[in-house]
Parts: sequence; structure tokens; C-alpha cells
Amino acid sequence: MINRSLLRIKSVQILYSYFVSDCGDAERTDEELGESISRASDLYYCVLQFLVEARRYAERAAEHIKCLEEPENDPLYGLLQSNRISNNRVARMLEENAELREYLENRDLSWVWEIHRNAVRDVLMNVQNEEYFKRYVDGEDSFESDIVFCRHLLQKSLIGNEEFEQAIEEVNIYWNDDLFNAVAFAVKTLKHFNGQDGENNKLMPVMKGIDEIEYARRLVRYTIANNKKIDEKIEPLLKGWNIERLSVMDLTVVRAAVAEMLVFDDIHVAVTMNEYIEIAKAYCGGNSVQFVSGLLYSIGKELAPLEMKSRK
Repeated sequence: MINRSLLRIKSVQILYSYFVSDCGDAERTDEELGESISRASDLYYCVLQFLVEARRYAERAAEHIKCLEEPENDPLYGLLQSNRISNNRVARMLEENAELREYLENRDLSWVWEIHRNAVRDVLMNVQNEEYFKRYVDGEDSFESDIVFCRHLLQKSLIGNEEFEQAIEEVNIYWNDDLFNAVAFAVKTLKHFNGQDGENNKLMPVMKGIDEIEYARRLVRYTIANNKKIDEKIEPLLKGWNIERLSVMDLTVVRAAVAEMLVFDDIHVAVTMNEYIEIAKAYCGGNSVQFVSGLLYSIGKELAPLEMKSRK
């Protein structure tokens, strides 16, 4: 989940906060980077737990409508006519998964969906009208169909769901930035589940190893400590502009890219350039992307002319 691309984004976000502040604290910035990475991990586990809470909610709601004189008037009646969600094998496995429970308890996150039950209900309200749910109910009752349903629920009913995004933002204001990656990684984890291992199915690790965190920390530390040296490489290429005329975000993206080019010999300069152009598309103004792209190409060509030539 936390790959180099995501770490670059988080590094740029942290560096932007540092450079936009007149009293940036390098030590605090390092701590904030670690916190940002932890937040992304937390959301991944909470997304998996959402499947557990959706199953529990469907089970409780099914018991509730049995007591109603006119159960068909319940807004969730269409969903509850079938017990497929309350019996979903994958959600039950996650419910019993010791690794998931331990992580949520250690990070004090077991309460998230208890507090935000309305968000669970809102998602289920939308699910009952989805084609993928209808195919799930009408199709074969199997472990494989349970996985497909869970995958569709996460991908199609969480991302872009304003009520859900508002709920997770109330837990952590930064979670919306990480939602797409958290859902994608949760889906990847489910693809490795099998019916034989049950609650002992392993959750995929959030990152490959400590080297990934060290990469981000080294990038951020170097950019802060050497920003004047980096600016000296940038300014001659501005052609009539000066550093002060660049927006803080544009300059932050370019500084981080140059830092990576200077520090990490094992990363192809063209790869670095392309990665930070993608970041510029997401975080810089429309007119800035072409400017940042041209600037990075010029710097890359100066630092590693052979690598840039091989890119053509």
C-alpha cells in the first residue's frame, strides 16, 4: 500500500507545510512524516473493518425488521430480503482475524464504526440499488462470490461516497487523501484470501520494509537541509524568473524532485521526473504543470544527460 509513489506525495505534503511556514521545525517535520504514514496504515485497517461492520449492521437490521408489522416499509428491506451480507464469509473471517483486531485495539480505532453507524447504513442504502448487489443475490452462494461482492462494495460504494468521506474525515482530516490507496490495498488483500485458512488468512503488510520509511525520511531531511543548494540548480533555468516568483507548491515539488535526483542513485532520473510531474498534476495549478514539467526535464538533462537521452 505505502509504495514509493505514495511516499513521494506524503513527502511533498510535509515539505509544503514546512516551507509555507515561517517557523518550520525540521525535527517536527520528521515526526509529522511518520504520523502521516501511520495514518495511511490506520485507514487501510479501518476499511477492512468496514466490511465487518457492514455485515454486523445487516444482521442486526434483519433481526429488527422481523418485529415490524410491515417490514417492507423499512428503507433497507430490499437489502435484507436476502441474508447474503449478514452471512458473508469474508466479513466473518475478518471479524475473527486476530491481526485486524489487535491492530485496531493497539491504535485505539475499534470505536470508529460504532460512532459512525450512520455512515455504514448510508453505504448499505446505496448498495441495495447497485447492479453488483443484485448479481450477488441472484448468483451462486460461494466464497468466491463473497469476495467479489466485498471488492465491489469497497471500490464502487466507498470511493466517491460523500457521506462516507465525511465520516472518515471526522476521524482524521487527512484520511480522504489516502482513501483510494487504502481501498485498493484492501481489495488486493482480499484477493489473497482463501476459504481454507478462515480467520487465519494473513493481511498484506502495509509496506515492504523499513527501507521505504527511511527513503521518505532521507528525502525530506535532505530537501530541508539543502534547499539553498537545490535552489541554485533551479534558478539558472528559470529564464527571466526568480525563485521568489514561484508558488510554494510548485517550488516544493521541484525541490523534492531535485533532491531525489541528487540523493538516490538507484532511481532512474526519468522515473523521478515522471513521478513528480504526476504529483504536479494533482497539486499544482493548471498552468504550473507544463512549467514544472519543463523545469524538471531541464534539470534531469543537466544531472544525468545519458539517462535522459535513453528515455527518448
